[in-house]
Amino acid sequence: MKSFLRRLIPQFILNWYHLAQGILAALLYHFPARHMICIGVTGTNGKTTTCNMIADVLTKAGYKVGLSTTVNFRIGSREWTNDTKMTVNPPFMMQRLLRDMSDAGCKYAVLEVSSHALAQHRLWGIPFSMAIFTNLTPEHIEYHGGFEEYKKIKGRLFKRLVGRSVSIVNLDDEVAEYFLNFKAGERWGYSVESPISKFKSRMLGLKIITAQALTLGSEGVQFKISTPRERNFNLQLKILGSFNIYNALASICLALSQDVDINTIKESLEEFKGAPGRMEEIQAGMDFRVIVDYAHTPEALKQVYETLHALPHQRIISVLGACGDRDKAKRPKLGELASKMTDLVVITNEDPYTENPDEIINQIITGARKQKKLGQNLFKIPDRSEAIKFALSKAREDDIVVVTGKGAEQSMVWGDKKIPWDDRDAVRLAGKKLGN
Repeated sequence: MKSFLRRLIPQFILNWYHLAQGILAALLYHFPARHMICIGVTGTNGKTTTCNMIADVLTKAGYKVGLSTTVNFRIGSREWTNDTKMTVNPPFMMQRLLRDMSDAGCKYAVLEVSSHALAQHRLWGIPFSMAIFTNLTPEHIEYHGGFEEYKKIKGRLFKRLVGRSVSIVNLDDEVAEYFLNFKAGERWGYSVESPISKFKSRMLGLKIITAQALTLGSEGVQFKISTPRERNFNLQLKILGSFNIYNALASICLALSQDVDINTIKESLEEFKGAPGRMEEIQAGMDFRVIVDYAHTPEALKQVYETLHALPHQRIISVLGACGDRDKAKRPKLGELASKMTDLVVITNEDPYTENPDEIINQIITGARKQKKLGQNLFKIPDRSEAIKFALSKAREDDIVVVTGKGAEQSMVWGDKKIPWDDRDAVRLAGKKLGN
């Protein structure tokens, strides 16, 4: 019903409605964000992990920190799950959360910032002192009307920087220069062995952090960090994925901008266990590995598969779907990636919303059939729990099963109904049943 009504109401009226909500919420809770240093992290991929890394480093440095991401909330030592299926809560919920952070004495508020939240004024009245750009790949294109508009919406976070502001940009991303052009009191950039980016950043007067001599292992990644003033150090992350190097670099930039000691940064990041549902390994009592990850865009899925290929394994078995009511063009691409980069592919439901679930699955299969054959190494199992159980039943010693699309989400949406769901619990339950 909500989606039907939204289609009937003109967009300019919706925009005014969202703005009014944002203003009223900030007024009602007396602008709580003004009492904290607010850090916004935006981009397509890596936001949640980057936010959690930043919160951990600042906490390790002795500060009280508030955190709001797609998967979790935190106020000081108290942490709980975000079960709303929203990266940024509606204005009244968000301002209430910020009020609780402020009242608890948090110095920093680390906020994951989505394009929807920026477009819908959910963060109105929040004075961001720091902004981080992770990367940009096509997502929510149907909603925003094109990649260029999507980029500009993300840029609104940097436009809103106030006071002694800090901007932090991934120099290796193709649209980095767009985000570097926003005014800021202090600019930082990070890169992985990219001479061209380093050259451009020097011309812009950036402080630069780089990672070099990467070593990927079955339990994490090791690399050397080069920082301004030659404060260099080695870092070994205990989490999988070379892409997490970028998340670590962003958090290092932020920490150094706040004069956090190098040893504190190193200790915190080397202790970091990962964000829930992000390359999270699930112990299912089997002689093969099972990974759950939130990847739901082609670029993120590709990075996950590349990470798994670097690990010792026999075969990779993938379980994936696609969300309804958005980004239809990516569905065949997701299927094609899975078919090219994994040995056995299981297509299932994810969050159909108001779309026909069977049509979504068939659109993914269209891409997957370019490399795989239905019934042999490509399977259509709409029931997600059965799909996961099937994948685990097909796995042999030293295989890797990877379940993508939902990560640590706590529900699945059919129409307007939210059904309790957790991929990680589904993996554990399936493993238990197969073990009996």
